[in-house]
Amino acid sequence: MKLHLKQTLLVCTLILLFASAERANTALAEVFTPRSDSEVLEQLPQGLRGTARQAAVSTERQLKLGLIDDQALALYLKSQLANSRSEADPRYASTALAMLSKARSADKLTVELLLLRATLSQFLHNFSDALSDLEQVRKRDPHNAQSWISSAAILLVQGEFLSSQHACRNTIGRVSDLVLVACLAGPLSMTEDPQPIYQRLSQTVAASQQSPAQELTWAFGLLGEIAERTGRNEEASLHYQRGLQVLPGDNFLRTSLADLQLRTGRTEDVWEALSKLESEIDNNDGLLIRLAIAAKQLGKTAELDRLKALLVERSSLLEERRETGHQREQALIALQLEELPAKAHRYALANWALSKEMLDTLLLIQTSIAEKDENSLTVVREWLKKQGTSDKRVAQLN
Repeated sequence: MKLHLKQTLLVCTLILLFASAERANTALAEVFTPRSDSEVLEQLPQGLRGTARQAAVSTERQLKLGLIDDQALALYLKSQLANSRSEADPRYASTALAMLSKARSADKLTVELLLLRATLSQFLHNFSDALSDLEQVRKRDPHNAQSWISSAAILLVQGEFLSSQHACRNTIGRVSDLVLVACLAGPLSMTEDPQPIYQRLSQTVAASQQSPAQELTWAFGLLGEIAERTGRNEEASLHYQRGLQVLPGDNFLRTSLADLQLRTGRTEDVWEALSKLESEIDNNDGLLIRLAIAAKQLGKTAELDRLKALLVERSSLLEERRETGHQREQALIALQLEELPAKAHRYALANWALSKEMLDTLLLIQTSIAEKDENSLTVVREWLKKQGTSDKRVAQLN
């Protein structure tokens, strides 16, 4: 159900494994183990009724017959991860993890399967499991650059900026200049003067126009984020738009651009862009929330009521299932659509304990102000000060 944080994973390339955990900010869900093979977990989204669903059924049948080899299993996991990313729906990834646990015991996993399990766990915000698998990869393959890039992304989301930098530096000489500079730009821009980091990344992007699309969109997203934090909104908008020219369906860039436009009074642009895509993004709650906020700001009552009812129902279902990976969206729904600040604050606090991306931090500040929770405001401000993180948007909220 989440924002944020990514593209279709057609192959298990380095950058696609970790173009950013957040981009990660995609929909999240915990792995659920049914009591029996016949138990219906829930009605699956439309996308699962197509090729992906056929692949899942085929794999299940082969699994029961013991016919799944490592290569076929890896292809299946990549397909399910691709579907989760492109549709911003976690159920594909959850199903893939459950299938993997049935297909192979932990001691039988190849390095590739370990990397895929780590990526699936990371996508679902099971960060400790992901980091454990990545450490196992390095024990078996000490020079595996993917494992370091993946670890760096997770540590960045967790707010462990120094550790994230360390992980990035372990890829020196093993990855492209763009991947290395982008990897370091994330944590360094949170702890140091972001201006020289921004310039270095900009120069590297300019010199790397032949790089894979996923690497370029990752870099454009980072440039946009840094530009926003330093108050250069027009530059941020251009970076997000340039990234979308490379990969028009990038959900992270769509969400980031919509947030920027909503914040800077360009609500009509958000409505125009997202309303045309509603049938495409009907499972992407992060983008639907932005569409609903735009409807609210523009006074489109009928559209707002319809979107709000849909999103509130989905949030309630998540609450009933006690899932813990959706708090960002649930906080936004409660704050912006239901106008229930206490409920929003509860979700925002739980979310910030798990994920400390700037969007999560800004959301907690918003709900803390709405609830007049001075203690939480103090905790967040002190954390930002300790990290050395500056963001113009924080001052605008206070």
